[in-house]
Amino acid sequence: MTIARMSRPARRSRLPGRCPGGWHRAILCAAWPVVGLLLAVPLASASGLLTPGVGAADLAISGSNVARPLSASQAQFINPAGLAGFTEHAVYGGPGIVFARGELNAEIPEGYDKSNNMVVLLPDLGLVYPTGRWTFGWSVHGSSGSEFEYGAEPELGIEDGFYSSNAILGAPAGAAYRVNDHWWLGAEIIPLYASTKLRYTNPYVPELGAGPVPYRFEVDGLGLQASFGVTWMPDERWSLGFGFRPPGRIWTDGFMRLPSGSKQDVTLEIEAPSETAFGITCRVTKRLTLSYGFRWVDANVFGDAYFRFEKTPSADSPYLPDAQDEWRTSLGAQYTLTEQWELRSGMGFGSAIVGNKGVNPMSYDVQDLTFSGGFGYSSGPWTFDAAVNAMVGAERDVPIEDALVIPGEYTTHPALFFALTITRRL
Repeated sequence: MTIARMSRPARRSRLPGRCPGGWHRAILCAAWPVVGLLLAVPLASASGLLTPGVGAADLAISGSNVARPLSASQAQFINPAGLAGFTEHAVYGGPGIVFARGELNAEIPEGYDKSNNMVVLLPDLGLVYPTGRWTFGWSVHGSSGSEFEYGAEPELGIEDGFYSSNAILGAPAGAAYRVNDHWWLGAEIIPLYASTKLRYTNPYVPELGAGPVPYRFEVDGLGLQASFGVTWMPDERWSLGFGFRPPGRIWTDGFMRLPSGSKQDVTLEIEAPSETAFGITCRVTKRLTLSYGFRWVDANVFGDAYFRFEKTPSADSPYLPDAQDEWRTSLGAQYTLTEQWELRSGMGFGSAIVGNKGVNPMSYDVQDLTFSGGFGYSSGPWTFDAAVNAMVGAERDVPIEDALVIPGEYTTHPALFFALTITRRL
């Protein structure tokens, strides 16, 4: 028996605007020398497929401060109007690291019990440049990503096992304008880069009249999206923020070798999902600030994106099967101890974006319940922000009638995410 990734029937269509092969690689070499470092590992927290936020300061409050983000990178991630809150020239950067573990206990084939351990590096970097009423910013961050690997068990009919690595990287360049003491406006353009690697076995390919056929390939490419934001401060205590990303587009391509030794082109056109965020921040006392954030991501569009195979169209399959929208809420608190020290804590909850009929060894997630904490320390021109984000473990039980590939229990064990951001004001 060969267990393989299965796909639902798809209507084959022409892909408009497909990027010519190779041009995106030239641009990356010339303009994005940092991309190779960032994409050496998956770009996401271990909780699921969409990261809750970026920047150590905002991760410590679970990304709740949409109105006035604590880091410039988070402003460019959730609400570009928040850039207006940064009135000093600065550069920033720092490492992050995720420790996570997943486990699959299959119902069929019985005895296929595998684990997936991850140690993931997540760099964060950028700069801010204020001038007059304007603040300009540039940053690099990951907006989604995952890595799954469950090995082969030939005696159980699983010849190659399963492997997938997905990452979407954003490098936004934006600006915010301080209209007055009450209103900030912001906008940005977001170049995107996506990379996907897959390895699985197709039990039978009609066009080849053969099976099983190993499918191993990588596609990558560039895309584009935009973001807009507004922050309103009715008085010194309250701030309300709103961020919106309209849909974007990413064009990727690559190739794979067939058993005969020939090649076939593989293409994937992804709609970067639209996103809406809203938040309220209240300075309760001189030392205590509380914040609430809400985010909706139109992640179901990942299910409408298909891998297209030039010579074996019967193998066309969705990028993320049974994808669903993400709804996420978060709460955060900041407490100022001294002029130099600030303590932070938060919690967040996000829905799973892979439906039960899409769960498989190469893409699954769980409901995301996280608790976070951290601190900020400033001394002269330097600021150090540190955070730890802990996700509660959860399980997905997939019965035979829902199984896309393998029925059974998919477990995400408790995971930890440590982050440090160092800022140098110029």
